[in-house]
Amino acid sequence: MKVLRYERFLKSQYGTFSKVTLFDENKNILANFTGLECIGEPTNESGLKRPIKPSIYAATWIWSANYSPVLKIKIPHVYSDELSKNRLIRIHHGSWLKDTIGCLLLGLCFLYNAQGEIIGIGKTRLAMKKLYELIGENDFIVEVIDAN
Repeated sequence: MKVLRYERFLKSQYGTFSKVTLFDENKNILANFTGLECIGEPTNESGLKRPIKPSIYAATWIWSANYSPVLKIKIPHVYSDELSKNRLIRIHHGSWLKDTIGCLLLGLCFLYNAQGEIIGIGKTRLAMKKLYELIGENDFIVEVIDAN
């Protein structure tokens, strides 16, 4: 099964940023992405709009009324036995902290301000389409780790 690894490396006022890598079943790298999550202490509780706890999760493709019509594809729903069934974690497009709403965002590059700080992620719709092309509608694993 393919694995999408979010490796968190920066927590700032602009969000929690990750280097994201897609691996095939033999642990070969298929693609590199960027990631963005909410700010705060990770939790698996619903309604807090914070990052999920570092762990291994399953992901399946679902139709989302909010994101699928824009992308014209299903989006991944992330779940596990440890994650509250009420906590609806999706992987979707969006460039800024306000777009995360407690979910995992996926992009192809980081966006910087004039001071050189990472403030968002870019090319997020292209990243979602690339992920879909590489995985299809097959289930996959999402691994979230803290680099520090």
